[in-house]
Amino acid sequence: MQNTYRSDVVLHEHLERLLPPEVRAEVEPELDQMGEAAAGPLARLAEQAEASPPRLVPYDAWGRRVDRIEVSPAWSELHAVQARAGLCALPYESRHGRYDRIVQHALLHLYGPSSAVYSCPVAMTDAAVRVLVDHAPAALRDRVAPCLTSRDPGRAWTSGQWMTEREGGSDVGGTATVAWIMVVFLVPFLGVLAYHVAGRPRLPAWLRAVVIGGGIASYLVILAVGAVVGGIA
Repeated sequence: MQNTYRSDVVLHEHLERLLPPEVRAEVEPELDQMGEAAAGPLARLAEQAEASPPRLVPYDAWGRRVDRIEVSPAWSELHAVQARAGLCALPYESRHGRYDRIVQHALLHLYGPSSAVYSCPVAMTDAAVRVLVDHAPAALRDRVAPCLTSRDPGRAWTSGQWMTEREGGSDVGGTATVAWIMVVFLVPFLGVLAYHVAGRPRLPAWLRAVVIGGGIASYLVILAVGAVVGGIA
């Protein structure tokens, strides 16, 4: 695979449009270096990291509870690469003023595809810094933010997010909700209900009442079953 920066015509067009020439000239070596790494060393690290996913070790050899997460050396090196490149630090160093985020996103664009999704922890860490800078008490901000934005891999912290879905994490494709069930069943039900209430059905009044009452009861049963199946009730 060739240098992903040099071969990315669309990225070049965007940077030419969004960055002043002097900023573009200053960051060009960093972008080229990241593109070269993404085409070679980073891609190999990503393959190794994907082949050896993180593993929870609940107990040590003596049966003591440790709850340690073991990651592959490749995953640790992917962390080191992004720290040295300043992927979390760039927006807070004010090197390029209003263009800091553009430079950061260009580097992330090159780093991400060859990072075994380490771009996800990078994004969470960056978000944590933003919250600290904007909202945290000064003492907390000054203690934690420098660790989250450090370019020293041995000192750089990584932030995480704790999700609230029952399934956990960001893969919530199987999560059923009452709102979704209502959307699926409510539209046809309302159409039938409107016809029997406001239309001119040929059914006797007592039969219409049975149809409407039975439809409402059935709809409520469907919602209840969906809530139980989806883990909501």
